[in-house]
Amino acid sequence: KGDAQSEEDTVNDIYRLLKNNEILGQVLRNKYGSLKITKLKEIVETITDGGLRLVNALLRSEEEIAEHALYLHRKFPDHDIYEIRNKLQAFSFIWTMLNIERAVAAVNHPEIIGIVTDVVEEKSTAAYDLIGYFARLDSSDELNDEIRNELKRLLKKHQHVFLRSVLSIRTQHYINTHRSKTQVEQSICSLLKIKYIPRHKQI
Repeated sequence: KGDAQSEEDTVNDIYRLLKNNEILGQVLRNKYGSLKITKLKEIVETITDGGLRLVNALLRSEEEIAEHALYLHRKFPDHDIYEIRNKLQAFSFIWTMLNIERAVAAVNHPEIIGIVTDVVEEKSTAAYDLIGYFARLDSSDELNDEIRNELKRLLKKHQHVFLRSVLSIRTQHYINTHRSKTQVEQSICSLLKIKYIPRHKQI
């Protein structure tokens, strides 16, 4: 009964956070012009923290993933424990990307991008850095020297494999869906240690 109640509480918390961020995102979209800067910063911070709480609501660490894998393997011994662990890691990664993207979509409006940047710089945590970088990508028409330099700074600042993977995948997605100058794309691919493959005629 205790486990069932705990699972129900987790689901309820996730639902509340999702709805709260949805409502606050609507407030930013519809009323940013009439709100003071301090209030806008507060809303941006609340949405971002809510998104990060969603990320942490499930499978928060490698140790927790290992514990869940062991638990599931005991219940289903016919399944390979390494395969179970790999699937949990994949789910954790997708869940993280999904909720960071949700937070970015909620706060990323051209009119307040400066405020978002200020909040990210004030917090200066790995998670806030990710959201700030995603927002910068989404608000840019193409990759430029500023984005390349920011990516270089973040890769130097953060050595965690998971975070670097998120930065790489998100940047590669941008490269695959936008037209940018060949020289900048090549430089960014070099930073990410991936092969540059021209997709079409570049600018």
